[in-house]
Amino acid sequence: MRSLPGWIAKGGAEGLICLAGPGGLGVALKTHDGASRAHRPALAAFLGTLGYELPGWLVVGIDNSRGELVGELTIRRPE
Repeated sequence: MRSLPGWIAKGGAEGLICLAGPGGLGVALKTHDGASRAHRPALAAFLGTLGYELPGWLVVGIDNSRGELVGELTIRRPE
């Protein structure tokens, strides 16, 4: 992964992504709805708890069919 040197990632079908990191750390993420649009914010939030900062991944823009930005996808942390 360009954003995290020393890590590799492989996406799969139905919203699955797996990562392997330094020291044998492995991460598997499956989105409930099968889409991949939440991968970056979810991984950024999780990896942030391990000390890896990915601020550019925390928010994903949502465009309409004309390419106009109409919303954003981000992580909601439980209170």
